[in-house]
Amino acid sequence: MCGHATVNDIDRLRRLGIDHRGVVSEKEKIDLYSRAKVIAFPLIIEGFCMAVAEALYAQLYVVAWKIPVFDELYSHRCSQNIKLIEPKNYGDFAEQALLLTKAHVKKLHQHDSTTHAKLATEWEQVGEKVLLSIRDLIDQPMDKLE
Repeated sequence: MCGHATVNDIDRLRRLGIDHRGVVSEKEKIDLYSRAKVIAFPLIIEGFCMAVAEALYAQLYVVAWKIPVFDELYSHRCSQNIKLIEPKNYGDFAEQALLLTKAHVKKLHQHDSTTHAKLATEWEQVGEKVLLSIRDLIDQPMDKLE
């Protein structure tokens, strides 16, 4: 995970086992995109988002809230690579992120069963971290989530 965040948010994410890197250089960002397969973008208040555009350009799958800007820009043009979830439907958001990661692992399994076993374990851990983060968000007062 990267981008601007408060020290408290970074500490909370790290306690959940999520590596938050803060603001990264362009070189590191490209490296992160090259190793990613799915981007979960949980911000609900956003204008045009460069991270989503970059992820789609890098042919990654994106899970994001169905907010007007994303709906207008992406719902018809690249629907196979982006899943737009109705706002505040945290369970569906997490489920779609997990489904996309599992689909990616399944695709890899068709090519290399050794890699599959290792990646399946890694993605399961990622999925658990996503669910923990969402549960943590749900425990926050609603005014802090908007």
